[in-house]
Amino acid sequence: MSQTVQYSPLDKVRSEARRSMEAWFARLGQAEEKREPVANVFVMGNCLELLQVFDVHMVFPEILALQTAVRKVSLDYIHAAEGWGMSTDACNYVKADVGMALKGMQHPGGKIPKPSLAIGSNICLVFTKWAEIWERLHKCPAFILDIPLGRAHSRPYVPGSSQYEADKEYVLAQLWELVELLGKITGKRFDPTKLAEAEAHTNRAMNAWRGILEINQNTPALYDALADGVVLLGMINIARGTKEGADFFEMALEEFKRGAEQHYGVLPHEKFRLLFHGVACYPAMRRFQAMFHGWNSVFVTSPYLTFACGGFVGDFLFDTSKPMESLAELTLRCNHLAHQAMYFTDEFLFNRALMEKFHIDGIVFHAVKSCRTVSTSHANTREFLSRHHRLPCLYLESDHVDPRYFSEAQIKNRVDAFFEALTQKKFHGRE
Repeated sequence: MSQTVQYSPLDKVRSEARRSMEAWFARLGQAEEKREPVANVFVMGNCLELLQVFDVHMVFPEILALQTAVRKVSLDYIHAAEGWGMSTDACNYVKADVGMALKGMQHPGGKIPKPSLAIGSNICLVFTKWAEIWERLHKCPAFILDIPLGRAHSRPYVPGSSQYEADKEYVLAQLWELVELLGKITGKRFDPTKLAEAEAHTNRAMNAWRGILEINQNTPALYDALADGVVLLGMINIARGTKEGADFFEMALEEFKRGAEQHYGVLPHEKFRLLFHGVACYPAMRRFQAMFHGWNSVFVTSPYLTFACGGFVGDFLFDTSKPMESLAELTLRCNHLAHQAMYFTDEFLFNRALMEKFHIDGIVFHAVKSCRTVSTSHANTREFLSRHHRLPCLYLESDHVDPRYFSEAQIKNRVDAFFEALTQKKFHGRE
């Protein structure tokens, strides 16, 4: 007699994401043989909906690099890049990507096609130089999108202001240049109707994504914002602008809502609710997470879920009646938010309302050795939280790709000491 297997909401979401990721790798593996165009893009400043119009495959070197770390092979790629002449201080995302190129574009997930085009932006200081490396290694053109960011803290930067409207027109002019380049590379004509369709799919996905980000206000939390958040972020990027992506996120939200009704939690006995700040420790992801789950703690939210999805949160949606203008506006607004979330989180994201909404007990900072751009603000943010919100903070340091920087014993000692103090504060009222 057969029995129906019951899956938890999180199991179903993880399973569907895994299937989509495998299908993405399969499509990439066939792209060169079919002579289909491929673009290297980043998770911020990427204009993915425009690439959908021209049927361009998208490769995300950041995602590929972190997957080499999760699969325990990143050091092989890093050694190859360092042997090629790259500095030990360079971003290890870049070195893992360069190492993959030096190893014939072989990745644990499958064969990765060489790009026909590289699209970079100024959102991360490394992106421009990384795109130049692609130009030299792959002999492909690079298009660098210059996205204006906030220039004055006190000056309002809102739709309708003169500065905002000028910036939007500046971005739109660049997007039309990109349209011309894509037409030359693919031999296809720009179709505004197809762009509007891609934007409509993104709107559906982002409406659901906002609900997913908010649902962890429930106790217990439905998913872990660190490990499960990475899975969801992968889907936001590889499936953005597609019906598949929209269907996935609407399914995921419904599953999480079902879990909330059934009082399902990612941990059976949730004790502490934490906010994670920084980039994940991919080389030791499971061991890192286990140190926190062992104390019955779960990461319920993170600025990482904002900047690594390209800033597509808040109330941002495309106006599909004017697809190019709307693409320019959301490219400006979303990347402005992503930039703020990555670098200036003290006043921008961290406030008492956020802490109370998610019932935050403490903050965990993970500084990345090879990414001082992201990690530099951690000390200032920690000081802000300690002074203004009296929130317990834990500062850890390793790397997002290089396993040589991960010291399990040292990190575990600090984690255990943090939770001992947190236990005293939360359950015994002692500071």
